[in-house]
Amino acid sequence: MKWEILLHWLTHLGGGSWAAFRRTLLELAGPDLDVDAASRRARVRLSDLAHVNFFVGGGRRWQALAPLLGGLPNDPAVAVLYGGRTPRLVEDVATAGAKLGCGMELLDVADGPRQVRLEGGQEAIAAVGAAVGLSYVPDIAAALCWSLEPIQTMLQDAVAEAPPINWTVRSFDLDGLAWTDQVLPRTAYEYSSRYGERRHYVREPGRRGLLRMNRRAAVYVAALLNSVSLAHYDAAARCLSTPLDAPLPEAYSRIATLCSGRLSVVEDGRLTYQDVPPETAGVILVAVGQSSPEPRWFSAGKGRS
Repeated sequence: MKWEILLHWLTHLGGGSWAAFRRTLLELAGPDLDVDAASRRARVRLSDLAHVNFFVGGGRRWQALAPLLGGLPNDPAVAVLYGGRTPRLVEDVATAGAKLGCGMELLDVADGPRQVRLEGGQEAIAAVGAAVGLSYVPDIAAALCWSLEPIQTMLQDAVAEAPPINWTVRSFDLDGLAWTDQVLPRTAYEYSSRYGERRHYVREPGRRGLLRMNRRAAVYVAALLNSVSLAHYDAAARCLSTPLDAPLPEAYSRIATLCSGRLSVVEDGRLTYQDVPPETAGVILVAVGQSSPEPRWFSAGKGRS
């Protein structure tokens, strides 16, 4: 994938439909591209790295995010350029950084756009942002925690409806922690039409019909209702991990990614986010319904969930 060209093109467009996004991938990669797999992969990477929002407002549209400088919680002297960007913007940041005492580095990312890193004191980084018209958020991951929608709220707000008829059905196996073609009770379900449309639901005891929500949220709601542990935090390694078939909901995954500015990796058969501070991990686990709050987590993150 020509990631830099793709990001510049999406920034130029500003927004569009999911169908237009898929067509753009085909134009960049050629007709031999597996567009279904490539579009899913590109969506996850561009979303986790805070460049683009997808399925805005629950619809089938995407929108490039406004660029900003986001600081890393584990290294206050470093900020990363997130959001949409053009070659001109990157040049402007480099020029302002050279004048104001900040060095800029372009780091290659495996299967994703390059990371634009600015290194210097926080005051100098803020000055660079002001010079080129960018906001600077010293700890972007912690700041985004305030906007998280708890999984319990998603459950309360979900609308019950009758599932589609004559669609194929898969279930999330809460024992095997993977999707299966079996139809299991009290879990998350994926309905697929013959035309490729997919809808996701979860069954809550005592409510008629199924609760419709997005795929990732449905899995974590099912885990909450059945008291199943999916996400795990290793405090010693500062790593937050999930099963491969149960990635964090998009907003949560973005926060975990922005703790280090690096995409998650597969380790020991799990999807792992690195360099996640315990306070941020605690807020994520509580908000996603995987843990009860502990005072040490909320002393630094009170109210974020």
